[in-house]
Amino acid sequence: MNQSVTEKKTRRAIKAEAALWFAKLRAPECDAELQLDFDTWLKENPAHELAYEQCCTLWLMTNNLRDDEDIQRELVSARQELEPGYRQRSIRLNNPGNWLAYAAVMMLFCIGFIFSINYLSEEEFSTRVGEQRLVQLPDGSTAMLNTDTVISVHYSGKKRRIRLRQGEAYFDVHKDNQRPFEVSAAGSVVRALGTEFNVAIREQTLSVDVADGVVELRSKNPLNTDQSIITEIREGEAVNYKKGDEATKVEAARLARISAWQTRKIYFDADTLADAVAEYNRYITEKITVVDNELNQQRITGIFHLGDLDTFIFSLEQALNARVERSGKNILVMKGLDLPAES
Repeated sequence: MNQSVTEKKTRRAIKAEAALWFAKLRAPECDAELQLDFDTWLKENPAHELAYEQCCTLWLMTNNLRDDEDIQRELVSARQELEPGYRQRSIRLNNPGNWLAYAAVMMLFCIGFIFSINYLSEEEFSTRVGEQRLVQLPDGSTAMLNTDTVISVHYSGKKRRIRLRQGEAYFDVHKDNQRPFEVSAAGSVVRALGTEFNVAIREQTLSVDVADGVVELRSKNPLNTDQSIITEIREGEAVNYKKGDEATKVEAARLARISAWQTRKIYFDADTLADAVAEYNRYITEKITVVDNELNQQRITGIFHLGDLDTFIFSLEQALNARVERSGKNILVMKGLDLPAES
């Protein structure tokens, strides 16, 4: 047997020993004698210390990914491969955390750091208040980010994953039957193959509007945490889901509103002033506050250009007979004075 093969096997053996020591030291039965044995092993060879440090680093990586579905599948596969040798060890690794420590670092050692780097390579994109941005994704899909939005993008060989952390985004998905396109937001997952859809988080509500194709919305069932509420949303349909809802309701998508914001406009169709102001506030650093409850219930219809706050305020004054007072970045909208009756 040539020297390179022997050295390779030796390195593998050291890595396996390091992973086992890492798991042993995390076990409840770890005592002073075991710690002394570990210190002896560590000093036997400089490669031991290096391998153990790698274990610690890899564990930190996998600990952040313990709920990742692909990681879990790889751990199952690793356990099947390692099980014969694992059973012969004297240490008990029945504790799930100890087994995960051993299997995770061994799995990553076996398939290399490329795997871990791939799973950790998550790119983030964001917009400021009032800003919009078109993001080109690696597979040819696009994500149009609305105001004050943050997404993280992670592509692997099996899945295309987007996390909408806040805000709103419109996705035009390139079809790939081998890699589903998933957007996770507010505890739910929107899954698609090739389609166009909009996802928004507003306060505690998740809104999904489909412009083309079909998507699947998976949300947690508050009555049974082991089950999901699965809703199919087709072209022209939408779902507004609040965490804790026991069911979802499919309704008509507000595609005109979605098309408007992509061209830097805001579209209102008989919205209450309260809703209209809340929507407009998303795009500005100032804050508009309506201080009259009756005025809040008035309806407003129209298309307003983003960045033209003065026109929006003027429209409120004229259409709703509102009175506006400004103080720095605070804009107060109140009921106007009653107009004198015509004689």
